[in-house]
Amino acid sequence: MSSIKKALMASSGGDTLDVDAVFSTYLYKGDTSASDDSQTVTTGIDGSEGALVWIKNRTAAYGHILFDTEQATNSDSSSTRAGATTHDTTITSTGFSLNNGDARYNEGTTPSNHVSWTFRKAKKFFDIVSYTGNGVSGRAIAHNLGSAPGMLIIKRTDSAAAWQVTHRSTANPMKDYQFLNLTGSVYGTNSNFAVSDTTFTVSNGSYHNDSGATYVAYLFAHNDGDGEFGPDGDQDIIKCGGYTGNGSTSSGPHIDLGFEPQWILVKGSTNSSNWSITDTMRGFHSGNRINLLYPNLGNSEAEASSTPSQAAPTSTGFQIQSSGTNFNQNGEGYIYMAIRRGSLFPPEAATEVFNIVTESGGSGAPIVKSGFVTDFLIKNQGAITGSNNKNTFSRLQGPKRMNANDNYGEGTNNTSVWSYMNGWGDGTSNITNSYNYAWKRAPGFFDAVTYTGNGTAGRTLSHNLGVVPEMMWAKCRSNQRQWITYDSTTGATGRMNLDDGGPWGSSNSYWNNTAPTDSVFTVGNQYDVNAGLGYTYIAFLFATLAGVSKVGGVTHSGTTNVDCGFSNGSRFVLLKRTDATGDWYVWDSVRGIKSTGNSYDPYFLLNENQAHNSSTNYLAPLSSGFTITSNFTAGTYLFYAIA
Repeated sequence: MSSIKKALMASSGGDTLDVDAVFSTYLYKGDTSASDDSQTVTTGIDGSEGALVWIKNRTAAYGHILFDTEQATNSDSSSTRAGATTHDTTITSTGFSLNNGDARYNEGTTPSNHVSWTFRKAKKFFDIVSYTGNGVSGRAIAHNLGSAPGMLIIKRTDSAAAWQVTHRSTANPMKDYQFLNLTGSVYGTNSNFAVSDTTFTVSNGSYHNDSGATYVAYLFAHNDGDGEFGPDGDQDIIKCGGYTGNGSTSSGPHIDLGFEPQWILVKGSTNSSNWSITDTMRGFHSGNRINLLYPNLGNSEAEASSTPSQAAPTSTGFQIQSSGTNFNQNGEGYIYMAIRRGSLFPPEAATEVFNIVTESGGSGAPIVKSGFVTDFLIKNQGAITGSNNKNTFSRLQGPKRMNANDNYGEGTNNTSVWSYMNGWGDGTSNITNSYNYAWKRAPGFFDAVTYTGNGTAGRTLSHNLGVVPEMMWAKCRSNQRQWITYDSTTGATGRMNLDDGGPWGSSNSYWNNTAPTDSVFTVGNQYDVNAGLGYTYIAFLFATLAGVSKVGGVTHSGTTNVDCGFSNGSRFVLLKRTDATGDWYVWDSVRGIKSTGNSYDPYFLLNENQAHNSSTNYLAPLSSGFTITSNFTAGTYLFYAIA
């Protein structure tokens, strides 16, 4: 279901709002037209009832531009200047439009890369208030946030003034103020400042309430078990909090949000430091470099990307990984705002979250056009002839890759590019006639989790699949260890290896004889899954979702019809024998799942570096799933199919 549809249903008393209906990180390029410098950016966010759009040129050194539905100006967060005198941006029901070629947000000569962050007005998430000052200290100004703000930004719009920020996690909550355009710690305290579910109270300072001056205020909520989002209207999506730095690069603070973030803003409250923003679209990785932008500076993202990794997302929050001033100076206080990763709703169709994409040679970005934000990719190099590794890539790993057909850790290849709205790219080149399987993380369908080993048997790890995973693949990223799999058909008392064709084998050291739940999975102390040596890992979790995907087991003999509950057959089928040695077979509808006869279905072996094989007809189409032909060896099999 699209975010717009969910939003419309919510407004009419149907489903509650999704994260994706109120917040968006959207990447776009400047307009290249010589005759018309305008362009429309379709983010999927309905801003017709109020929204803030925050834009930064990623390629060049320009300030951050903020514009909203309450005022006919736009402002630069790195500057104290008043709002622009002309309104050359428009927020719409599907995104926003840019009406000139201003290099800050629509540079088309090169063209420049841009990022936009859209905050839609919504109860318990975000609100905008514009007002005229009256000079009265203790003035209460009404808002419609529906809860007390966790962070408040006020900007004077009729003359030059700093961006005043108050936050719930400073020494004097919502009274201490900092400036978004400056690096300093707390500059002072407004003793008359206060917030409630319906008002915020200001004093008579020039930054917020001079008589006759005009202001805009951005109010960001803090959900603390009272969020009203997701299918049941009970999920938190935004947190405003604080932490104390410890100066450690190996064991920095873990900030527990209760959810995995897609966007964070961090600022030192007791030291001089930059305001830092990172998000998953531009590069918020686990264990690799992240891309930072600074609201108080005009630095391009290229300049920021040379910074070592500062923080990493986890399934329940984010982990500080730097000793630097901006994130983790020992003993200093920090404030943050974090927004949850979406979607909170399961997909309604497999095409929303899975695609099979071919490459035809050449280079470009993205070279794998999946049609959606891609989180996981299996790339079959040189798929038609010759040897080919089964490369795996994931957004959580950033630029690194591994191979499903071997036990090596993350390679030195740093060319994987995730900063596209509709696919994946390789910074060097692509392979002619290769095939790519693209997944998007979504509740009930697929999830990914990164973690660092601790050597403790029975360790539980949180996930966000929302249902019990029926198949899992775990792989050590930092060292040469095997891919370890779990599936519900054979159980948690053993494992198979994705990188070889061996049968299921019994051992409690992998999954600790403990089946996963809808919120956690359990690992043992075996080096492949949980070494206590600082080894890093990633796990991929797959589930059955009605009409979209199916994980199960089947005993095959003769001709076997496998009913997956689909309405139009399978686009992707994986089969692995569990009772004896057998390869990991993969078929797809692009290369062909064909009727029996002289037409053969090409297949890959995930555990081998071979080209695809089309010498035997092993699979046949079935409207509800797929058919295993009599040519395939009889036995007991694990299968995973996608509609």
